[in-house]
Amino acid sequence: MRVELNVYEFNTAAIQSYRAFGFTREGVRRSSARFADERWNTVMMGLLRAEWVHSGSNAAQKG
Repeated sequence: MRVELNVYEFNTAAIQSYRAFGFTREGVRRSSARFADERWNTVMMGLLRAEWVHSGSNAAQKG
């Protein structure tokens, strides 16, 4: 199983939070979103079950 998400590249606080939870940056979709006259990059991040279990992040669910 895997969980994936997309986040705008300029949202560095969110990216740091996702990394703290174990997500890995997997790539960038350049100019993937348009807002008014701007184009924004989207960062793709993913987390595999094995990474989640290995990190101990699910300890609260066990106990």
